[in-house]
Amino acid sequence: MGLAEKPRILSFWRRWRLHPWGLILGGIMFAIAATPSLLPRDWQFQAVASGFSAASGYGLGVFLDWNWRNWGREVGAVFGHKFLRAFAFEEEYAALKQRLRFSERTKFRIEMSLLAAVLVWVAYISVSAVRWQSELHAYMGMPVHFGWEALGILPVGLGLWALVLLLVHWALDLGRFVARIAPERWTAAAHSIIAGVVALSLGLWLVDSVIPGTVIRTFEEGAAVANGEPDPSLSPPSNPHRSGSEYSFNRWDGLGAHGSRFISAGMTATEIEQVTGAPAKEPIRLFSGLKNGETPQIQADLLVAELHRTKAHERKAILISGTTGTGWVNPTAAQSFELLYGGDTAIVAMQYSNLPSPVQFISSKQLVHESGKALVDTVVAWRNSLAENQRPELYIFGESLGSTQGEGAFTGVRDITRQVDGVLWVGPPNSNELWASLSLRRDPGTREVAPEFGGGTTVRFAENSRQISGMLHDDAPWNRPRVLFIQHATDPIVWWSPNLLFEQPDWLKESPGIGRHPSMSWQPIVTFWQVTLDMANSVKVPDYYGHNYGTEVLDGMAAITGYEGDVELLREALQAN
Repeated sequence: MGLAEKPRILSFWRRWRLHPWGLILGGIMFAIAATPSLLPRDWQFQAVASGFSAASGYGLGVFLDWNWRNWGREVGAVFGHKFLRAFAFEEEYAALKQRLRFSERTKFRIEMSLLAAVLVWVAYISVSAVRWQSELHAYMGMPVHFGWEALGILPVGLGLWALVLLLVHWALDLGRFVARIAPERWTAAAHSIIAGVVALSLGLWLVDSVIPGTVIRTFEEGAAVANGEPDPSLSPPSNPHRSGSEYSFNRWDGLGAHGSRFISAGMTATEIEQVTGAPAKEPIRLFSGLKNGETPQIQADLLVAELHRTKAHERKAILISGTTGTGWVNPTAAQSFELLYGGDTAIVAMQYSNLPSPVQFISSKQLVHESGKALVDTVVAWRNSLAENQRPELYIFGESLGSTQGEGAFTGVRDITRQVDGVLWVGPPNSNELWASLSLRRDPGTREVAPEFGGGTTVRFAENSRQISGMLHDDAPWNRPRVLFIQHATDPIVWWSPNLLFEQPDWLKESPGIGRHPSMSWQPIVTFWQVTLDMANSVKVPDYYGHNYGTEVLDGMAAITGYEGDVELLREALQAN
């Protein structure tokens, strides 16, 4: 007795409703997920990318087959019949249709053969993934860690696929239970639709409410402990130019972990003089943590009071630095700004959350915008209250979600040029409205990964330090105030979007940007999961790849401020500290 003739095997196959075309399409997508994406992946991340891609492919296969069986086949038959009758092929079509009617066992043999072929291909591609990832590691100058452990891609990926399918089957079973309540006179298709809607609604409820809520609550409990208190290894500053000192309106115990580190770091005036060889001033660093004020506006008012207290209006330049979710201020950006001006500066920053950036983004992007608007509007109002000839220069900086915070204060480029003297935003998330609008309205003929806007007269985009340096030496006018975005072609934070599921973005249609492997291509659904997993790896790569911008922020600061000194001298000092 052959395999197909064993009733138990056939019964098991049908009872568990393992859809053949779902399995085939899932297997194909499992394999495609092993192709290169923006960043190298270790075998665990590769297994997750393949597992989720396969589960998505399975769902898509089931959905397409359901549509074909419930209405597509009938519509196709009607049009096909009319076409054949028009050409007198009706009898031939009827005969062919009769020959193509397969028994259940024959269908089972065909399905198992196709599935076996897909599994063989999946195994082959999983082995090929080792070569592709090795190439990608070498392309970015990273050591290759793919060895025998890469054999775990197949079992772990398939296990994750099976787990997702099991959860979906439970949701569908609940939907079928609800569908049984529907009137019996309704068609089978109507019952299927009800079951699908119930299962989909349950899934959306879990994804939109339950899972984010659980994640946020979990992180809030841990993050409040980790980020809510000052770093225990640090002490309150004695320097009156720093928040948290005995002279400050922002208490040390309210600065949080990252705020205390920002306040305690940085070169003194003497150290800056040793780098620049010129007289320097003691830099002003001001920070307001969540415990320093109950609302963003109270925090912003405290920071302006600190500007008054430290006589920041006598300084050459002020920087409003956007923070990430936990209140982190890029130390390289802060130190770069102080070196460029010889310490004749004040830097202000404000914490709006204890949560890591991805969790805060899920929790409330509106809070990020509100905090940025409160801070920028309050500082701008303070500066405008000064005599026109006594106003310090005012700049905005933000990296990652810090750029989202700063962007919340402005409605557009014209609004920026009316209020500040320059803006530097690094690694902006794809969801940033202003960045997305400028990229979408880029000058014709320019690429999404390296766009030009308005001929570069105010807004410019750069991929690395070399491009920034070239901007300062070309003949094209770059008016002030200047707005500069630095974005790596390999930064998944910049390029991730839900639209990757079913829409090929321009940056994957065009020639690759600097650092991106040329073999990366867009595949429906798969590319979404690849770039999603790349985000988790975005800072575990060398500087100048992914979300690591290194000392490129120094070049960006020099560009927007119009610095004409030796940038390389300052870079050496940054890299040494």
